[in-house]
Parts: sequence; C-alpha cells; structure tokens
Amino acid sequence: MFVPDSSQTWSAFLKTARPSMKYLRIWYTQSAVRPALFKHSTYEVIGSTITSVTHLHISRAPTNVDDVLSCFPNVIHLRLSTGVPLTKIVSATRNVETLVLDVPPRLMSGRDFTSLLSWKLTAAVNSGLLSQGDAGVTKTIIVNTGADQPAGWESVDALCTSRGIRMVRNIIYDVPTPPWIEGSWDLILNELQSHRSYPNACSNLPPSTI
Repeated sequence: MFVPDSSQTWSAFLKTARPSMKYLRIWYTQSAVRPALFKHSTYEVIGSTITSVTHLHISRAPTNVDDVLSCFPNVIHLRLSTGVPLTKIVSATRNVETLVLDVPPRLMSGRDFTSLLSWKLTAAVNSGLLSQGDAGVTKTIIVNTGADQPAGWESVDALCTSRGIRMVRNIIYDVPTPPWIEGSWDLILNELQSHRSYPNACSNLPPSTI
C-alpha cells in the first residue's frame, strides 16, 4: 500500500483495521514536521501500533523518523529513500534484519559527491544497528546506488564484515529518470520542494525504486 502524507489519507488509513497488511510505503511531502501518525500539537500516538507491517518503505523521511518507526515494532525489512542519520533509529529497529538505503548519484557542477557519510552508518553500527533481534539471522544492508561507488563504502563494508553484517551494493540508479518526473534521482528522493504538489506521480516510479 502506498500512502502519501496527508491528514485526510492518514485519518482514513488509521481508522481502518488492516490485520493482513504486511507491506507499507509512506511518502512524506515535508521533512521537518510532525509525522502524520501523531496529533497536531503533541507527539501522542493516535491509536495503537501497527503490528502487522513487516516490510516498511519510507520516502523523504521526516526528521523524527524514529518516532514513525516506533509505530511499526515488527518491521524486519526497512527501506529508507532519503538520507537519515541512522544513529537516530538504532533503538527503533531492534527486529530489522534487512536495511535498504537509497543513495542515488549526487552531482554538483559536474562532480560526484555521492557519499555514505551523512547516513552515519559507522556510528550506527557501533551503537548496535542490526546487532539486535535474532542472533541466528544474518543481517543485511543493501545500498542502492548509481554506477560509481559512494564515498565511505570501503570503511563501512569492513566494519560490517567484522560484525557479521552483510553489505550489498545494488546498482539501480544508472538509468535515466522517468519522462514524467523532472530532475535527477537525488532530487526526486531528497528535494521536497520539487514534487510537493504531486506525490502521486512519484508513486508510479518503477518498482525497483519503490
């Protein structure tokens, strides 16, 4: 299920029992505001946690993504399509077994500035990211990139290997963006202003990117 961030959509979503729903994608249109799962003036959660969801994909994650994740305690497969400091979500991802990060090429003045540094992966792994939950399950971090390897890959890969975490690089952003979407992959996933008015168009992105 694809759910854009709007009060009307979330109101209907939260009032409907969905015990069989396992896959959920949330597309945020703003970053520095309360999550739609919370009341306007406080961070009091509306209703109970949604325990049926095991696969969660958050696009353009809000600054308080840890609060959002706390509503989905049984997620084992988490995909983040916007750069988020992963140190913020360590305690909220105890059951996560597979973490997918979208890191499309970031070009400025013709130079490649694609990097894992803003994700704070090293600090997060050292703080226990993917080292919780079932010790008998091999944890995996999948990084979706362009053709070039992002800066910081080698050091993070070495650290994860030493902790028994598998690192996988998946090249999917080496193709042009869809013709109905303007801008680069990086702008689509990270620039809120560019597509604030038509998030539904972004829900039609190829399956490999959502």
